[in-house]
Amino acid sequence: MATHNRAGLIRRAAESVLAQEDVSLELVIVDDGSSDDTPSVLSELSADPRVKVMTHTRNRGLPASLNDGIANGRGKLVARIDDDDVWTAPDKLARQVRAFKAHPQLGLLGTAYVDEGGQVASNPQEDAAIRAQLLFRCPFCHSSIVMRRDAYELAGRYDESLPYAEDWDLWLRIGRNWKLGNLDDVCVVRHRGEATLSERYFHRQLDMATAFARRYAGDYPRPGLARIYHRVSQLFFRLAPVGGVLHRGLQGAFETVFRLRR
Repeated sequence: MATHNRAGLIRRAAESVLAQEDVSLELVIVDDGSSDDTPSVLSELSADPRVKVMTHTRNRGLPASLNDGIANGRGKLVARIDDDDVWTAPDKLARQVRAFKAHPQLGLLGTAYVDEGGQVASNPQEDAAIRAQLLFRCPFCHSSIVMRRDAYELAGRYDESLPYAEDWDLWLRIGRNWKLGNLDDVCVVRHRGEATLSERYFHRQLDMATAFARRYAGDYPRPGLARIYHRVSQLFFRLAPVGGVLHRGLQGAFETVFRLRR
């Protein structure tokens, strides 16, 4: 877990991790240069011997913080949670660990999630269905995933040069060598702040999505159609206020036309 100035939220996220049952875990928290009361909260959390706190003296960004945290962990499996999200199922990790034991070629496994308004979001579960979407959208909730450390290392870790979508880029690289999956169980509550951030940088993310469709064209299905999808999205969403009714309606229509709805 990486955190920056989230003193009011991080305890809830950390406690949802420490409440996991039937697994041996360590929680590595990277304080990425916080200037609020986050260090005090982390000091209290570190009273639990399962918690390890690392501190950056300056803000280095999410990808660098995640790479540092993973490098200082010991597990063969790596789980992720954002500092403002919550794991709702105490057996979330146990379910995912069982799946990795049963499927040696599985490199990455997410779950469904619910937003704070109660809207449930499920991603495709099977490897083939995930691959069919990977050039169009990111079919994983970052706060839900568990990945093999070997898969993460082989893929080259999070790209610290990316300002957004560092998770989507990593999944695209992991999928070159490993199977991908999602559980349909709702195991995460995603904080509204993540959706707000996505809306704020929506147009820049579309540019990045286009770049991904080109970069990974030889690895996943329908690369040409993916580029068309992102280009059409760029044109239409210049006219639609991001996050508004028209935006959501157009996005839903595009997902239906391009067969991205489950």
